Amino acid sequence: MSGGESSRDDSVKNITNNKETYELRLGQFNVLNLQKENVTFYHGNRFTPDQVVEKVNWIGGQLKKMKACIVGFEEVFDHNTLLRATRASGLYKDSEVYTANANGHSPTVGLASKFPVLNTQSIIDFPKSALMEYNHIQIPITKFSRPVLRASIQLPYHITATVFVVHSKSKKPMVPKEHRHEQKSKSMGSALSLLVRTAEAVALRHIIIDELETNKNCPLILLGDLNDDVHSVTTEIISGTQPWKSLPTKMKNAIWETLLWSTSEIQVRTMSRDVQYSHIHNGRYDVLDHIMVSGHFVRSNPKYIGAVQYVQMFNDHLVDETLLDESPPEIESDHGQVVTAVKLFSERCTKKSKKATEEEDSDD
Repeated sequence: MSGGESSRDDSVKNITNNKETYELRLGQFNVLNLQKENVTFYHGNRFTPDQVVEKVNWIGGQLKKMKACIVGFEEVFDHNTLLRATRASGLYKDSEVYTANANGHSPTVGLASKFPVLNTQSIIDFPKSALMEYNHIQIPITKFSRPVLRASIQLPYHITATVFVVHSKSKKPMVPKEHRHEQKSKSMGSALSLLVRTAEAVALRHIIIDELETNKNCPLILLGDLNDDVHSVTTEIISGTQPWKSLPTKMKNAIWETLLWSTSEIQVRTMSRDVQYSHIHNGRYDVLDHIMVSGHFVRSNPKYIGAVQYVQMFNDHLVDETLLDESPPEIESDHGQVVTAVKLFSERCTKKSKKATEEEDSDD
């Protein structure tokens, strides 16, 4: 695990002295092959020093637009290059920046936080409870294709949140290069990719359930490129699904306490039509980049301490290549950036924090 400095800017340090509410801005950013100069990332490709400077400045510019307090990153090859990019924004000069085992050889995930990061963990192995069998034969997928980054972060009003940064297996068919245009091989390769992504979703769901059942007073935030849309099977495995309305209230409450809510879906319900997208592939516009929150930040939950206010998609740089002959610049990301604003309520947070402290004291 690679880490950053411990000092933070004064606006964050003094935040508990501000108004009775605080706007917490959460960001999601797939940076696309963030590698240092003259080092290969995919298919023998590498960036020149000038290209790295361009890419770092472009990422910094996007971060400046996003103005997020906490940002999750994917496709990070090099920790120091991510550090340069966050510093280039002018917003994270004294913030903490972490990556999950960024070794320069394979892409991983990262995190920048303006708030104190209490601890971090890189998760590679599936929990034992998530190992699946079919006809008494174990499915041989036991690790995440990219590490999952878990962090405990101290938010305003004495609230500790658990943040996960995730990059799920892509839809790209797992097929040898020489067979990539053979339709039968391609169908099998797509199925294999889906199988891996599904197994990862199950493992992540088990981790989320354990986290929410163990730390009921801590809100959970998931930032990630899940490589599927909000209503796909794999995404709904991760979030969990709403309980059937006829279930007993006690059972429904137990289910609700372990669910995650898609913030973009919360926004869609207030819009006259859905115009959101964070990725374009072969003419198809999708939201692959997700920000999910536990019920602590959902207003319909009687115990909410914050509420999702709005979601922004920074996607003006995305190009539909089916409509144009040109390709997008190499230094830009092929994903849009997502920001969710959550309003924290001081009085509700204080009550939740006090309750958590009392429960910890009673356990002792």
